[in-house]
Amino acid sequence: MPRKISLKKVIALTLVVTIACLILTAFQAGQNSLAVKAPLENNIVINRKPADIQIKQRSIIVDSPTTTPSKSQTTPTTIAPQTKSAPLPSTTPQGTKGKLNAHVWKDLCGFTVDDLKKYSLFPHLPHKRYVLSNFAIQPNGTEYGQRIFGYIHPNETGDYQFAISADDTGELWLSTGENPQNVKLIASLGRDELRLFTKPYQFDKYKPQQSRKINLVKGKRYFIEALHKQAKGQDHIQVAWRKYGSNKPYRIISSDYISMYVDDLKIKDGDVKFLDPIPLHAQSLGRSPEGITDPRDKPQSSMQCGLDNIYKWIIINNLYQTNIQPTVPFVFDGDFDHVLPTCPYEPSYLVKKKLKRYEGINHLHYTSVYPDDHTVVRNGDYFTSGNPLLVPATAERVVKKYMEAIEKKWKLKYKLKQIINIEENHDNVNGDRYFIEMDLYVNGQEVVHRLSRYVYQVKDQYQLCYPENFRWNKSADINVIITVKNQGRWLQHFFDDVSNIYTSTKDNNLNFIIVDYDSNDIDVETALKRSPLPKYQIITKKGKFRKTAAIQSALDAIDDPNSIVLTLDLHLEIPVNFFQSIRKHCIKGRMAFAPLVLRLNCGASPDRPNGFWEPEGFGLLGMYKSDFDRIGGMNTKDFGEGWGGEDTETLDRILQQQIEVERIRAPKFFHFYHSKKGLWNFDEISGKKKHVRVRIIKRIIVKRGNKIIRVVNMPS
Repeated sequence: MPRKISLKKVIALTLVVTIACLILTAFQAGQNSLAVKAPLENNIVINRKPADIQIKQRSIIVDSPTTTPSKSQTTPTTIAPQTKSAPLPSTTPQGTKGKLNAHVWKDLCGFTVDDLKKYSLFPHLPHKRYVLSNFAIQPNGTEYGQRIFGYIHPNETGDYQFAISADDTGELWLSTGENPQNVKLIASLGRDELRLFTKPYQFDKYKPQQSRKINLVKGKRYFIEALHKQAKGQDHIQVAWRKYGSNKPYRIISSDYISMYVDDLKIKDGDVKFLDPIPLHAQSLGRSPEGITDPRDKPQSSMQCGLDNIYKWIIINNLYQTNIQPTVPFVFDGDFDHVLPTCPYEPSYLVKKKLKRYEGINHLHYTSVYPDDHTVVRNGDYFTSGNPLLVPATAERVVKKYMEAIEKKWKLKYKLKQIINIEENHDNVNGDRYFIEMDLYVNGQEVVHRLSRYVYQVKDQYQLCYPENFRWNKSADINVIITVKNQGRWLQHFFDDVSNIYTSTKDNNLNFIIVDYDSNDIDVETALKRSPLPKYQIITKKGKFRKTAAIQSALDAIDDPNSIVLTLDLHLEIPVNFFQSIRKHCIKGRMAFAPLVLRLNCGASPDRPNGFWEPEGFGLLGMYKSDFDRIGGMNTKDFGEGWGGEDTETLDRILQQQIEVERIRAPKFFHFYHSKKGLWNFDEISGKKKHVRVRIIKRIIVKRGNKIIRVVNMPS
C-alpha cells in the first residue's frame, strides 16, 4: 500500500524546495549579468511573411533592420514564398557546402529540449528556417526552440572531441555516418528538468557539455544535429570541436567542414513536411532517453523548481489514460430491435420557452459515465474535475435488466463478455436515459460482437424500453468543416491528424470541407492531394475572414440532410474513436453533440496533459444537416467580422427547437496552447486582439443546481 504523507511533511518539503529555487534563481541571475554576448557569424534568414497571392515566382526583398547591425551582422534576406508548390529537392543537395540548416519554432513555453520535442508542430513544421554559415547562432529572442542539422566533413582521420555551449539548454547528436537514424547523444546541457546554461564560448562549465573520444574518417560525411530551447533572457548555441587530448581551445565548427542536409533555399515552408529528410522516430526527435550509462550525458541534478517533484511521489502523474477499444464488429441490430418495447421519450429539461440571447448556457445537462474514463486532469498544481461518475451498482443493474430481456428473447445465443461504456442522462422528473455499450459472445463461441444502443427507464418503472425515435446511425456521413486564413502549419497538422485516423479506421464516410480565405502560406489543394483522405471539398473565399459566413458557405455545399455536420478548430489533437463518438451522440431531430475539449496549458502536451476542460465554448459542434437547416443555419447578420458569441447564440436556437445538446468531456481530445499572433483578428507582431466592435450586452451566471460556478460576459 502507498505510504501516507502528512500535511506537515508536504508543507516542509514545499518550503525547502522553494528556498532552493530562490537560491538557484539568484545564482543564475548573477551568471546572466556577467555573460557577454559575443558576435557570431553571419547567417541568412528565410523569414516567411504573407505575400501577395498573385506572385508567380520567388523574388528577393531586402528588409530594413530596426536597429543598426554590428560589423559582424548583415541585413536579413527575406524570400517571399511561392503560391504553388515547387518540386521537392533532393535530400543530398549539390552546392550546399559551407552551410547548415536551422529550423525555429516560436512562442514555446519551457526551457528544456524536451519542451521542444513535445511541441505539436515539431519537427516538420517550423515557423522560420535559417541557413547558417557556421555551427553557431545568437538570435536574441525568447520563448523559442530550434533544430540545427546537416553534415560535418572532417579533413583528417583521427579522434575528435565535441562540445556544446548554450543558453538555455541544448543537446548534440552525431551519427556514425550519414544516416540520421544512427544518431547518438554525445553532449548535452541541462537535459530533462534541469535548467543549466553557459556563456558564449564556455565549453567546460559542466562535464556533460563535452563528448567522449569520437573517431572520424576523412572523406566521410557525418549527420549532426543540435537541439536548443530558449526561455527568457540571453540566448545562444554554439558547437565546437578539437582533436581529442589537445590542450588547445575548442573552435566553432566553421563553414569549411559543414554542409546542409537539404537545400532550404529551394523549399517553400509548406513543403518541409513532405521532404522526409529526417525520420520522425530518429532518436534525437524522441524524448530524452532514460538510463544513459555515460556520466557525461547525465544531468547534474533531478531537482526542479516548484511543487511538481513533490507531488510526483504523492500522486500518480499519468492519470489521463483511456483504453481505446480495438475494432469490434457490431451485432446484427435486427436481433435486438424487439428485445425491448418502444416508449415515448420527452425529457423534462427540454426548453419550451423563449430564451433570451445567451441564456441557453443555463439550460444544459451533463452526462455521468461508467467505468471511470480518467478525465480528471491536473491544472497547474491542482486537479480539474472529469466526467461525473455513474455509481457502479446503477450501471450493473441496468446491464442486468437489459441482459435479462436479451436472454428471454434469444436464450443462450448471446452472453455478456464485458461492459465497455455506460452513459446516464439523469432526469429526476421523467426517468433516465442510458447509452449502453457491451461486448457479447455469440452462439457460445469466442466470437465477440458489440451492442451499442440507447435505452430508457421511465421513472418508478422496473422495465427498460427503447426511447422513441432515438437511435444512432453507425454509418452516417460526417461533413467536417474547417475555416482558415493563413494558418498553414496548423492546417497541415490537422491534415496529418485526421489522416492518421483515416489510415487506422478506414472510415470512408468522412468528408472534409475546407473554407479558405486566400491563404498564402499553404497550397490547400496540394496538401490534401498528398494526404490519404478520400473525400474533401475546398471553398475559396476572398476578403476579410468571416467565420459565420465561412461555416454557412460550407453548410450550403452539403446536399444530404441525413448527414452530420461537424465544426472543428485547427489546434486540436483528435482521438482515433472521435468521429464514431460524434455519430453515437448525434440523433437526427433529437440531439446535437458539443464535446468538451481539454485546453492544454502553455508547455503541456497530450502525453503530459495539464490544463482545463472548456465548459463555455460550443464551436466544436456536431448536428445533423437537417437540424442545422431547421434552426436557420449560422447567424451571419449579427455576427459578421471576427468571432465571439456566435457559438453560444447558435446554442440558444438549438435548444429552442427542443433539441438536446449532449455535453461530455471527450477523453484524449486536446486543444493545443498557441500564440495568437497571425490569427485572423489578432495583430501579427504583438499577438494582441485587434479592435473589433464588440460590446458586452449580457452577463450570464452559470449555475449547477443552486451553486454559481462561473460568471460569463457575453459579447454582442
